[in-house]
Amino acid sequence: MRQKGARVSGVVPAADAVSVYSLVYVSAVDPTVTRFDLRRILDQSRSFNGDNSITGLLLYRTTTFLQFLEGPEEVIASLFARIEVDDRHEDVTVVRRGAQPRRQFPNWSMALGDVNPRSATPVSVEMPPPDGPAPQTAAEAAFILELLDLFDP
Repeated sequence: MRQKGARVSGVVPAADAVSVYSLVYVSAVDPTVTRFDLRRILDQSRSFNGDNSITGLLLYRTTTFLQFLEGPEEVIASLFARIEVDDRHEDVTVVRRGAQPRRQFPNWSMALGDVNPRSATPVSVEMPPPDGPAPQTAAEAAFILELLDLFDP
């Protein structure tokens, strides 16, 4: 049995081997959201996502969230309905959705990325493995940089 909030197994269910549904949205962060709130979002996401075959990444910068979710379409749709009405953000806008051939982040129940475009490393990502931080793969890093282009649709 997998520990709640732990990394999702590298073994992806057979249905995901053909394709997986993904959804990317951007939203305006409520100015009252704190680091503590982000930590709570991350912990809750890891627990729920780990139990529901969802993987993904939440990127944030001062005033904007960008979240990439992937998993079973019906689970993503239900989760997104809850996300849309969450009062920690507003102006939720889907920028991309649909089937993709494989998971981009098969081992991340949820990672959290702090975006600082002025930094030499524009994204600092906190990974979810149970044993502490793990380096991201080159493919994961490249996809994160692609997602940065979606911050200002």
